[in-house]
Amino acid sequence: MRYITLRDGRVYEFDRMKIMGILNATPDSFYSNSRVSGVEQAVKRAMEMIKSGADIIDVGENQQDQVLNLLE
Repeated sequence: MRYITLRDGRVYEFDRMKIMGILNATPDSFYSNSRVSGVEQAVKRAMEMIKSGADIIDVGENQQDQVLNLLE
């Protein structure tokens, strides 16, 4: 079995395919249904993805300072 140990000590096993949900925090994302604006909308969408089976949530942004503003 393939695995990696994360910094916090948890072991992440690659025993099955993983599903990744994509959240885009930019207004010009190529796919409008993946766009979110604001923390509340991002959390709500991420929770929907997790309930639908997502193992990983990728929050995409084109500039680091904009990501930090979204997370504040």
